[in-house]
Formats: sequence, structure tokens, C-alpha cells
Amino acid sequence: MGFAALTAATLLAWNHPATGYELGIFAATPTFSWVLIGLAMACGMSIIVRQAILLKDPDSSWLWGLLLLIVSRLTILFLPFIRGYVTWHGDNVSHLGFLKEILQTGHYAADNSYPITHTFLAEIIQTTGLSVELVANLSTAFFSVFFILSTYLLATALLSERTHQLIATTLAGMVFIGGGYNVLLMPNGWSIFLLPLLFYLFFKRLFHPIYSVPFLLLSVLYPFFHPLSALIIIISMLVMTLAFQFLWKNQSRGLTNSSHPRSAALKPMLIELMILLPWILSFNSFEPNIRLIWIQITSGGPDVLGFMSDTLSKINVHGVDAVMLFFKLYGVEAILIIVSSVGLVITWLRVRRSTNEVIGRLFLGLGALFLALGFMYLLYLLGMPGMSSIGGQRLLSYAGILTPILAAVTLATAIQRIRFKPLTTMIIAILLVVPAGLSLMYIYPSPYVIQRNLQVTRSELNGINWLMNLKGTHIALISSSTNELLRFTGFTAAPRPMGANVSLPDHFSYETLDHFGQAFSKPGYLPLSIAEKQTYLTIWQVVGRFTASDYATLEDDQTVSKVYDNGEYQVYLVVPYS
Repeated sequence: MGFAALTAATLLAWNHPATGYELGIFAATPTFSWVLIGLAMACGMSIIVRQAILLKDPDSSWLWGLLLLIVSRLTILFLPFIRGYVTWHGDNVSHLGFLKEILQTGHYAADNSYPITHTFLAEIIQTTGLSVELVANLSTAFFSVFFILSTYLLATALLSERTHQLIATTLAGMVFIGGGYNVLLMPNGWSIFLLPLLFYLFFKRLFHPIYSVPFLLLSVLYPFFHPLSALIIIISMLVMTLAFQFLWKNQSRGLTNSSHPRSAALKPMLIELMILLPWILSFNSFEPNIRLIWIQITSGGPDVLGFMSDTLSKINVHGVDAVMLFFKLYGVEAILIIVSSVGLVITWLRVRRSTNEVIGRLFLGLGALFLALGFMYLLYLLGMPGMSSIGGQRLLSYAGILTPILAAVTLATAIQRIRFKPLTTMIIAILLVVPAGLSLMYIYPSPYVIQRNLQVTRSELNGINWLMNLKGTHIALISSSTNELLRFTGFTAAPRPMGANVSLPDHFSYETLDHFGQAFSKPGYLPLSIAEKQTYLTIWQVVGRFTASDYATLEDDQTVSKVYDNGEYQVYLVVPYS
């Protein structure tokens, strides 16, 4: 029934293609498609959880449930492209451009600090003959699926009971941990989804030295994958070394003499550090981050909470609405963090009662990393100098990938302790379904979370290509924060925009001036997409940056001439007023 539901959902979405820019994919896609996908995920969850709850020795039939969760995830992540989306704005289109540049020139750009991702995709494209857009758009979904599989592997290394392993795998399969990292082509996201595999190899090498080879190879590659993830690995090795020093009391049962937990992480940490430092120092693009660390240390960090408060005020979200928005944005993390913390307490109490609990101590080592990442994120929120310069806002995703393993202990304990099985089933279902639903509604930006859809339409792409091939060095580009022309340089194979870039003033300056051209001393091109107009007139209307009358006045302004229009993308030539 689950696979039939997914087939029907896919066909229904295929028969309702996107005809242009959409404010949100959830509202634009037939509701019944989402219902059918949810039904398939519920079937997959039920198969696995039923085995975890009712059977003492689960057989291999749980794999059908896992397969259903995997195919459901792929269906959700492929849905935009099934409906005709071209690609996504932001980092996605930037890395797509890097990829095209490598395929065309045969070498990396001088500012490409993420060569592993682009090399991997380029090899796939050259081997299979598939299009660049197809491979780039769909590849992240498979890394999202790989996260589920690697979480299962990590669970087998740290959770001795089969019930715990199945619950951890179900959590990873149901919840889209990492949000947009499951959707966009981002090396940072890919590197995060691979971390469970790295930790699996790390823990396995403690018992079987043969795992040291793949662990070392993957560790060496990480600085070229993403510098922040390499830094997190260094922090992980340090934290777990300290944790193991505290947790171990000369217990070595089942471990090799050369790989005792108290010292096993030191060499990998030093190797990672020796590779990472020369790599990041070889790029000018990291100089601002290093400089920012020093500036924040000497003058103080940013007021992150104050900035969040100002943003909420700007979009007129207060009181209950602010609480609801927080729950939409961070509800998944909040639930998983609480459940994971309970799992840590349960394991700590069990380990204290046993002097020979090896696996439990290793589990607590991973738990110590979870707590350290959470503490670092708290420091980021409190404005700790240097935290924002290393991407402190991303630390929540790094902590999040550990939660399926940690939370599984809590859920499995509930299964074992609660005698009334219907109550157990209900509790487990709620703790699985609620985070799954919240995470699904957050992976795609939409009005639901007061964010614009990152969809790139074919008409928008044609308009950008036209502008970037037209623009000369003597003409300025008047751009807004939502206009990311520089990101499209590699994707469109057009010349890089030259000339000055001028910020687009609010209301096109009509609040203080009669003509838009009065704001400039030289001519400039103003690109406007239907996506920007719809966003400012609907989702961000309360911000008040642009109104319908502003756009109407622009059309009648004698200093503004429309030089390109394909229905979804317009380019205006703005000349100084005289």
C-alpha cells in the first residue's frame, strides 16, 4: 500500500506542473499528494516500530519499512523537479556554476575551497552522460538518504540492543534533520550528512584496527569537503578524548591496546588540524573570517539575540505569533534535544552501575560531543566573540545529526518500561510523527515560516542570461538583497557582471523623490522578477519595503525604461533625471 501511495502521489504531482513562480511548494502541490506521501511514511514507520515493540528478535522484514521511508524521502525531495522546477537560488546555483566551470575548463576556480563535492559530481556527469542540472539538482537527496543508512551503522556500533538500533534508524528516516541541507546543493550539508559514517568508523576502529584505514582516508578528505566540518571533527576528537579520560577507569575489555578510547582521538585530531590550517590559509576568501574573529575578540561579539528580536519586530511578529514561529523553525530541534538529553541521563545512570560497560561509555562520549555543540551554540546566541565568524548558527545542525542515536535510548526505554502497549505505541508515534511533520514543513522555504520560495524559473533564468550578456562595464547594476546575479555567472556561462553594484533603495526612493532617476548620477540596469514582486507584496508585505503603488509608479516614471520583459523577469534602464 505504501509504494502504491507513493506512485499515485508522484503521478498526481506530475500532472500538476508549476506554470511559473510559486510562493510556496506546499500550497501549489495537490494536497492529496502530501497525504499519500504521509501515508507511505506512516506505513514504513509502522513496520519498523511494530518490530521494535512486539518482537524480541526482529527479522529482516523491517527492511521493507526502511525502504518505504527512503523512497518517501526521495519522493519529497524530487517533487519540485517532478513538477518542473529548474533549480534553486542561493548556494545551490553558485555550486552549480562551479561544477559547470570545472567541466568546461578542466580545473578548479581559484576561489573554490570545496573541491571534493564538485569533483564527485563532475565524475558522475562524465561517466553517465547525464546533464549537469539533473545531477546537481538530485544529488543532495541521495546524501540525505545516506544519512539514514550511516545513522543505522552508527547505531549498530553504539547501541547494543536491536530495538534501540531500529528506533534510531526510524528517527533518521522520518525526520528531515538539517532542514534545507536536505534540499540544496551545499558542501556543508553533504559533509554534515557524512559525519555519522565518520563516527561509525572511529568507534569501530577501537575494536577492529582494519577500520582505521577508511577512517583515516575520510578524515583526510574532510578539510577539502568543508572547512567548518573539519573544524567540528577536531573539536569532536578533543571533546571525546576528554570525555573518555573522565569516563574510563582502566577498563580495556574488548579494545585493542593501541586504540584505547582515552588516546584514540589524539592522532586523528592532530592530522586533521595539520591539513585544515594550510588549506584555509591558502584562500583569500577566509581572511575576512579570520579578521572578524580578531575584531570580535578585541571589541566584542554581535548581539545575536538582539538581531533576532529586531527581525521579529520588522516582520511584526510578537507574543503568541513569535512563539509559534519559534516552534515552526526550531520545534524539531527542541523536541529531539529534550528526548536526547533524557537518553543521556538514562545511559549515564546505567553506566554508573557497571564497571564493564564499554559501549555505554562510548555512547556517552558521543553524548559529550552533543552537549559541547549545544553549549557552543548557546555561546553563539549570547554573542561569544568569534562564534559567528565560524558559522555558529550551523552548530545546531551538527548537534542535530547525533539526536537519532541519543533519542533512541529514551524511546526504546519507553517501549520496554511501559506495560500498556497501546500507550507505548501512541507515545512513540507522537515523538516520531510530530518532529517529522515539523521538519517537512521547514525544508522548503514558504509563507508558512515567512520565507520566500527559492525556486528559479526558466523565464527568470532566461532573463538573467540576457542581462548578464548585455551588461557593460560602464553601466551600474541596481540590485536588491534578493537579487543574486553574481551567483549565476557560472550557471549561465555568461560574462561576470562588471561595473558598480548599487543597492536598491526602498520604495524606489519615491517617498522622498519624484523620479527614480533622481537617486543616481549615472545610468544603471534594474532587474526585477515576479518572485521579488510577489514576495514583497505578500509574505513580506508587513516589512513595507515596496508596495503595489511603488511598482505602478515605476512603470510610469519617465526616467525608467523597460528594455526586457518575458512575463516573469523585467529589466529596466534607469537614467539620471535632468
